[in-house]
Amino acid sequence: MIHTLTREQAIAGSPDEKSAYMKSSFFEHRNLKNLSSQIERVLTPNSGIVIVVGPTGVGKSTFARLQLRSALSDHRIEIQEDPSCIPAVLVEVDAPDSSKFNFILFYQRVCAALLAPCPAEVTGLIPTTGEPPDVEKNCRLMFEQAIKNRKVRRLILDEGVHFTISKTKPELYGNLLKSLSNRAGMTLIIIGAFGCERLATCTDQISRRFVVLDFPRYHDCEEDYLEFSSFMMTFGENIPLAGSVNLQKYIRTLFVASSGIPGAAADIVMAAVRLCAFEGNKWNDACLLAAMPSREAQRRIAMETTIGEANLCPYLRGANPNTYLDEKTTKAELEKSKLRNAK
Repeated sequence: MIHTLTREQAIAGSPDEKSAYMKSSFFEHRNLKNLSSQIERVLTPNSGIVIVVGPTGVGKSTFARLQLRSALSDHRIEIQEDPSCIPAVLVEVDAPDSSKFNFILFYQRVCAALLAPCPAEVTGLIPTTGEPPDVEKNCRLMFEQAIKNRKVRRLILDEGVHFTISKTKPELYGNLLKSLSNRAGMTLIIIGAFGCERLATCTDQISRRFVVLDFPRYHDCEEDYLEFSSFMMTFGENIPLAGSVNLQKYIRTLFVASSGIPGAAADIVMAAVRLCAFEGNKWNDACLLAAMPSREAQRRIAMETTIGEANLCPYLRGANPNTYLDEKTTKAELEKSKLRNAK
């Protein structure tokens, strides 16, 4: 757990302070631990690009922060010897601008995280010919220089799905990712919701460099349900309200309402705590019920999560070899594709 406030301070504090306390709470759970172990096995210098995909609320942003903290700790001696070194950085990828990916904004975000300049217009870096400056190219140059000067070893990109939901040609952001993965000693981790896995096939040249990892929710089986229950009970014990709180009788409801996604269930409880703060600062079951998602919202989350899981499976390693395309089947598939495109 990492808090800016103690639990006692949060109990006596305002609704906003209670919310801040709970948002700063961190409780490991089995799937998060398993993913951390898994990524350590596949991450090596020049290992290519790792994509971590999971439903919203499963803990991807928490995982990103843990990866950043771990990488900085691994290079702490280098940082002490060279204060200008920033060996690891976490950057959130912005949503597409007018449906197209904004490369200039991306370069600016990374440069800002590296405490390096990256103005919207840069002069003097490219020989002038009397033509207007190429802003994107200039920002790209400063971005690459910042990566080099700060000796970045691990670049972590959160909300990577914003690449794939844009209408930008995949080869454009694919070439950017390829150039990053080509850097000696660099590892690139991209974290995102379902759909982010499509980055693995954005170009033919880069597809072999990707490793896609699943960050799963908890499914409706005994083992998963017990793990989810343990997480929620621990979370409930740290609720910043006067008196004790026992979520046991609502575990099943929270499990179904959140589709087994721990962060989504925690969000429901946090919303309930905020309501309780206005109702005497004590736990009130009615506040939890009031914080539950609507039936339509829960239905949509459940459906989208199940569809996303099915779409993710073909991108995961360890596939059944019997599902691979042999030469004959590959040619037949290509012929079908040509016929469809000709219509």
